[in-house]
Amino acid sequence: MATRINFTKKKLEELPRPTGSTRDVYYDEHVNNLLVRVSSNGALNFYVRRKIGGVSKRVLLGRYPEISIEQARKKAGDVLHGIANNIAISPSVRTSKNKELTVFELFDLYMESYAKDRCVRYNDMRKDFDRYIPDWRKKPHSTITRVEVQQRLNKVRQKNGPAAANHLLILMRAAMNWNLKNGTITENPWAGIKQNKVQARERFLRPDEMSRFFQTLQTQDELIRDYVLLSLYTGARRSNVLAMRWDEIDFELALWRIPLTKNKESHFVPLTSSAIELLKRRFAQKTGPWVLPGKGGSHHLVEPKRPWHKLLNEAGIEDLRLHDLRRTLASYMAMDNQSLPIIARALGHKSIASTQIYSRLSNDPVRKAMESAQDEIKRLSTSQ
Repeated sequence: MATRINFTKKKLEELPRPTGSTRDVYYDEHVNNLLVRVSSNGALNFYVRRKIGGVSKRVLLGRYPEISIEQARKKAGDVLHGIANNIAISPSVRTSKNKELTVFELFDLYMESYAKDRCVRYNDMRKDFDRYIPDWRKKPHSTITRVEVQQRLNKVRQKNGPAAANHLLILMRAAMNWNLKNGTITENPWAGIKQNKVQARERFLRPDEMSRFFQTLQTQDELIRDYVLLSLYTGARRSNVLAMRWDEIDFELALWRIPLTKNKESHFVPLTSSAIELLKRRFAQKTGPWVLPGKGGSHHLVEPKRPWHKLLNEAGIEDLRLHDLRRTLASYMAMDNQSLPIIARALGHKSIASTQIYSRLSNDPVRKAMESAQDEIKRLSTSQ
């Protein structure tokens, strides 16, 4: 049964935070169908819930305290009045009944109300919007057609590659699906469009590159060196390594708990002796919550693109990306004849399908065994 309370500043700010990915819901005693949802990070969002055509719909009004309790009650009344009178009324992002919601307004609503608390690529997602569809910021959503969406995706694919086009499609489809679910739009022009086929990248640090890579790495700045080493030792995504916190490290169990991964689940990374040794050294000189602090220590290190390119140039290594460090660990696990389920667990993949790229590397031990058998056959065939 739904909990009803009198929405006051004191009561809202004292509401307990739920654990995990659940959201607690409380209804207002004064305005029917007005509710507030509480997330695990303490965010409070006002909604109106009402059945439309027999289907329960939830309309986002805004986040507290950006909008006050009185504003939420007034907006809820407007929305309920509109539903009762068959008038399409949009949520708080409109400044008037006649103003159309733009593509960016809908995207921003999704980012602030949903993605901010759940997506580790939050900053990159905003950059993707600005990179690929900046000219759509003020474009009314209702004027966007599926043909225009496909044309834009084709343009991005031609200029930036199929993977970039897929990132944009996945991002905007999710944003508009969220708005569709919350009643802010009635159709999603990004839905139903197929992704491009992308050949999986196979680049990793090869055996012949290892020696000069590590020799050059020893001459680099300690912070950059430790970031690279932790990426290799853990096989974690670069965004997770950069944001690693001390309260996520369990030295006793030799585990790193990543609270929110790309798969929207917690992931426990086993820490090897090399990783533990590095972390203990850094812990002895820690100055804040971050394992890899940025300038000033108020935030974590940002992706060190220039130092990375400097390292590669000095080592004489080409076409190696930071993400390839993650692939390097998995590749050497495969060459050590580790099973794909084990590799998938190490990388935090939900499905073995994401790990199939490494299956060809695990053939090397089989090849060596075959060559050994054939050598024995040759030896026996020439013996007297």
